[in-house]
Amino acid sequence: MVILNVTAIVEESVKDAFLNYMQSVHIPAVMASGKFEKHLLFQLTEPVNEGFTFCAQYIADSKENLNAFRLADEKNLQTQLQAKFGNQVLCFSSILEKI
Repeated sequence: MVILNVTAIVEESVKDAFLNYMQSVHIPAVMASGKFEKHLLFQLTEPVNEGFTFCAQYIADSKENLNAFRLADEKNLQTQLQAKFGNQVLCFSSILEKI
C-alpha cells in the first residue's frame, strides 16, 4: 500500500470554498483517474497554525499506480487548484508506504 498525502495550508477567507472544491471537484477528479482505491480527508487540529491545515490522502495498491497518476494527472490537477485559489492555498505532497 502506498499513500499520496497532500497537505494544504488554507487561508481562513477561503476555507469553506476550498473544502467545497476538494469534495466536489478535486477529490472526484483524482479518484476518476482510476489509480487509487480510496481517499481520506483530514483537518490538522494540533499544532495550531495560522489558517487551516488539511491533509488529503489517496491510497494506491501499488507504486506503479501512484507513479502513473503522478505522470499523467497530478500536474494538471495541481494547476487547476492553484488557478482557483492562488496564494491563498499552499500545497505540498509526500509519499507514505506501509511497512
